[in-house]
Amino acid sequence: IVLDITQAGASYLWEDGKPVELANLFPKDKQVARIEKRLSEWQGELERHYKLQTPGLFKWGRYHEEGIRLARQLQAVLIDRAVIRYCRPQEDRQSRFAPEIAL
Repeated sequence: IVLDITQAGASYLWEDGKPVELANLFPKDKQVARIEKRLSEWQGELERHYKLQTPGLFKWGRYHEEGIRLARQLQAVLIDRAVIRYCRPQEDRQSRFAPEIAL
């Protein structure tokens, strides 16, 4: 399984271009459930604070720092079950030049 963590619409987790939920992929894993809750809160930050009219004012550095931290935690938990990739959302202007951030 290759999972992409990125913000796009109402979903932050994708597999083969389709939104997925960790709870459905790993229903009995409590560590995954805790990380999914934090990922959901992280996604909410973008939804609450990003403004299309002023994209440069959004604190992308802080946003990516937290997203990468969560992605690394998820990769550690799923080390033998999935590959996690962290991708910049298209709202971030840097996504045109470096869409994926190495974990």
